[in-house]
Amino acid sequence: MRSVLFALALASSVVPIQVSAASRQDNCGCVTTAPEAPVDPVNMELARTLVRTITPRQDAQGDFNDQIRRMASFERIADEGLSEGIKADLESMLLKIEPIVLRHLDKIEEATTLAYARKFTPAELQAATAFAKTTEGRAFLSRVYEVPYDSAILQEQASLMTELAPAMADFQVATCKRQTAARVAAGEKRAKCRMA
Repeated sequence: MRSVLFALALASSVVPIQVSAASRQDNCGCVTTAPEAPVDPVNMELARTLVRTITPRQDAQGDFNDQIRRMASFERIADEGLSEGIKADLESMLLKIEPIVLRHLDKIEEATTLAYARKFTPAELQAATAFAKTTEGRAFLSRVYEVPYDSAILQEQASLMTELAPAMADFQVATCKRQTAARVAAGEKRAKCRMA
């Protein structure tokens, strides 16, 4: 079963952080969050039941390792010898990070529980838990995290990024020129935009 806990954790490491209305980014780019209202203890328990149903504790470490291996598989390497070397390096890294992950599992589970409790009503949590306990629910949850890695989706995302690249490059050049002009106006006579 794909782990909700680690899918969320990994997603946050590779996907740019979406700053909500309750959050802001300060000058260092750090995200700070406004205090949220306390969560009803009943909702917390319902959320905890859902999280533990979706991701049994004993599955979490294996799911994390699977996610890391899946990310590493994006490396397209023709040389099989090099590929074997990368696999060995990956296994070595997993051995090193396992104790770190294990130390954080409880905190991640509690944070995930809190997030579910904040975002869903008691009725929604109960319905989701009931679904997760069915044969269909278990089948859905065991494969739902594979969907973003489907070759059709990856191909379309690559096509999108290829088409977006010129507009993004133009934006970066315009930003560089604007910042350079501001530096020159502030007295930095040798300021140049290296992208122009």
